[in-house]
Amino acid sequence: MAETPTLAVLMLQRSFVYHSILRILKDANSPMKGVEIQKRIGVETDGITTGLRKLFFAGFIELNPHSHVLGYLITESGREYFKTLDRTLG
Repeated sequence: MAETPTLAVLMLQRSFVYHSILRILKDANSPMKGVEIQKRIGVETDGITTGLRKLFFAGFIELNPHSHVLGYLITESGREYFKTLDRTLG
């Protein structure tokens, strides 16, 4: 049975995903800011776990088999999604 992540682990995962998204958007010259990103991807409004689950099932993040703490990686489709997020949802 898989171990249930603690809140601390979820916070680290959220932080990792959040900062990864910010880095991708910065590379894409996106004007979006942190709070706006959180609202649009549902991490803030739906809660940490639900937001990460949404990103995972959409194929935008994947589990990182090499880490027990930072358990997610941004996928290539996730990179494309976050680069165009401000245009597609704007």
